[in-house]
Amino acid sequence: MAFARHLMINPAALAAFLFLPVLLEAQQPTPASQPPQHYRLVDLGTLGGSNSGNNGGGRQINKRGVVTGWAETTQRDAIFDQPSFHAFKWHDGVMLDLGTLTGGADSSYADAINSEGAVAGWNDALDPTYGAGFVATLWKASGEIVNLGSFGGPFSLADDINDRGQVVGGAETTEPDGFTFFGDFLGLPSPTQYHAALWQGGAIKDLGTLGGPGSFAMDINSVGEIAGFSYTNAVPNRSTGHPTLAPFLWRNGRMINLGTLGGVEGWANAVNDAGQVVGGSRIRRGGPMHAFLWDKGSMRELAVAGEYSSDSVGTLINGAGDVVIETNGQNQWQRHYLWQRGVVTYLAPLPGFGGPSWANEMNSKGQIVGQVVDPFFIANPRAVLWDNRRPVIDLNAFVPPGSDVVLDEAMGINDLGEIVSTGLLPNGDHHVFLLIPVGE
Repeated sequence: MAFARHLMINPAALAAFLFLPVLLEAQQPTPASQPPQHYRLVDLGTLGGSNSGNNGGGRQINKRGVVTGWAETTQRDAIFDQPSFHAFKWHDGVMLDLGTLTGGADSSYADAINSEGAVAGWNDALDPTYGAGFVATLWKASGEIVNLGSFGGPFSLADDINDRGQVVGGAETTEPDGFTFFGDFLGLPSPTQYHAALWQGGAIKDLGTLGGPGSFAMDINSVGEIAGFSYTNAVPNRSTGHPTLAPFLWRNGRMINLGTLGGVEGWANAVNDAGQVVGGSRIRRGGPMHAFLWDKGSMRELAVAGEYSSDSVGTLINGAGDVVIETNGQNQWQRHYLWQRGVVTYLAPLPGFGGPSWANEMNSKGQIVGQVVDPFFIANPRAVLWDNRRPVIDLNAFVPPGSDVVLDEAMGINDLGEIVSTGLLPNGDHHVFLLIPVGE
């Protein structure tokens, strides 16, 4: 799959050696120009409240143009004492409230949608011992809401769903989490250990670990192969303070350790249908992180030369094996590059928008959507499309004159080229918008 994960991580990896680095000089594309494509802009609205949005996790729009996300309702969230947000599914002008597990005034959020219209995400939860958290939730295409449960612990999180209806993520066990890594590093409530989870056919399967006290699943492809990360032991390293962390691929019923670029910290972000995995690994103990591509048993380093060479991670991969690399340079601003068969192209920002950027999703054609930001004020964000080495396109070019809407972040794109974006209304509210191609 080619999707930014809800927990998209700036990676690292583990123990031994492997292939020599392949430093790649980035090509510079031409500046922004007149967009070659035209779009019709649709405001998806809300569920009665002021705002709607997307998590930017798994697929936000499926191949049929069905969009998922969350929207504010007219209710109050009993747990957080704020407006209640519900997961939604939008198609052909209708926003369907997917509801919550309790049916009350709490909140639910969608993370990914499959081709059949089934949605994976989570529902607010309140544990009497550990406080606020969430529980993995599946909204079936039929409309049934399913609590996906855990391995006995209080919380769980669904991160992705494929067209078989298989859902992956992580669920807590009853074993204490002595390192609190999944809490401190991922920002998840972590009173007990998380294990990578596969939910299918009404059952939850513990994918286990690589030998340590925790694991998490990030992505699943159409044939049920799963990418994620796991501790390999329970001995903390001096350089990290936690046990060795390694990327894994779960295939044919077992978890495969994908290896390392030389360090003791790394993980996988995404896997495509060919079983190719991308993520990041530290190249030595305590050293920088570099992006990797794992394919047919071999891990290849995808380092980017120059100013932004200190840290990098592979975040997205499509069926053609195109990889989006996120880098962090000396000023810590994020930059993104597209790797295609050994050639790296810099995903340049709009003129005057040299601050951090985000690449959120890529389709099978190599079209990438995301956001660029004003470098001086770290503000004034713009939703953009990077399209097969063409100049970067400001999606605000397709906002009807006089509407005063500012599209600030593109969150998803399908193979039809339909784009999901968030946008700021003149009154300060945020809505989800859909850009529908209308021809050259």
